Amino acid sequence: MKIISKIQNKNNFTKKTTKLVFLVSILLSSTACSSKPLNEFQSFEYKEAIRAFQEQQHDTPGVWTCSYAENSKVGPGTNAESLIVEVDEKYIYVKHNNQLTELSLITRDNEKSIYKDKQESLSLEIKIINKSNYSEYQESHDRTIEAELEASGKIYKLQLLGEACGI
Repeated sequence: MKIISKIQNKNNFTKKTTKLVFLVSILLSSTACSSKPLNEFQSFEYKEAIRAFQEQQHDTPGVWTCSYAENSKVGPGTNAESLIVEVDEKYIYVKHNNQLTELSLITRDNEKSIYKDKQESLSLEIKIINKSNYSEYQESHDRTIEAELEASGKIYKLQLLGEACGI
């Protein structure tokens, strides 16, 4: 009698555990999908942003640049496309709905900057999490940022890596 009871308890535990694992895996996969910015924001080549900056004929030289890509896509020998390009720490370029858009600096406070486009339909908040790999004369560095893009009432939070940010 005790053996049958133990077998039934073990079967119930196994069924419940299987259901729980299944539900958790569904929850995790749906969360991972919603955090990706692929719906409205696209990656693009760094050169596109530099070309757009030069066409605007801003009164800044455009010598300080930083190209941000997803952490997982950056590494030695990779040619990761940018999700965000920053120029002179005053302008940001993003590709939104297949159109390269310029956002201008609104405010900066220590390690946090806020940018908006001219129509104020896009906004971006950047928080610098970490700076590393400084060049010999401190002219450039790598940085990890937390970017919060807002468009069409949706907010996208990303952690990105910028390599060789600076001159």
